[in-house]
Amino acid sequence: VVVAATGAAAASWTPQMFQISTFDGWVEKAESLTDPAETSHPVDPVVMVFMCTYIGVVCWVLLPVVVAVLLDNFIRAVNDEKIKLSHEQEMLRMKGLNVSKADQSNPLDPLLETLGRFRDSEDLSRRIKNLFQALDYDVGGTVNFQEMQEGLRKM
Repeated sequence: VVVAATGAAAASWTPQMFQISTFDGWVEKAESLTDPAETSHPVDPVVMVFMCTYIGVVCWVLLPVVVAVLLDNFIRAVNDEKIKLSHEQEMLRMKGLNVSKADQSNPLDPLLETLGRFRDSEDLSRRIKNLFQALDYDVGGTVNFQEMQEGLRKM
């Protein structure tokens, strides 16, 4: 019987506690939570301590956390919209320059794709060594800018 009464009391207090946490008419709600049978003490001290603790915890601790989460989500949504807008502007700019989507890819993509399909570390080392040998035209053991430029152009 006590559990059922406590559940019913909690169900009736929930909207009141929410209204108190918004500071909307909390004085009237606090007065309604007091024990009207006691005339010498119009405010029950236990209720008063609970109300002060509740207001302190909810309004000064939990409410700023909720506001911070909402602001963080708002900022993230604004940044996502900026990124989307910049992509759309870039696509319009490319369309104005008559550049196809295939032309927008990185010129090194075929080379990186070939290197990325290695089976093991020995295979990767062999592929890199073959690439170096293909770029080192003068067989000097180094690849300078000219050799790199000419080798990549021919690939």
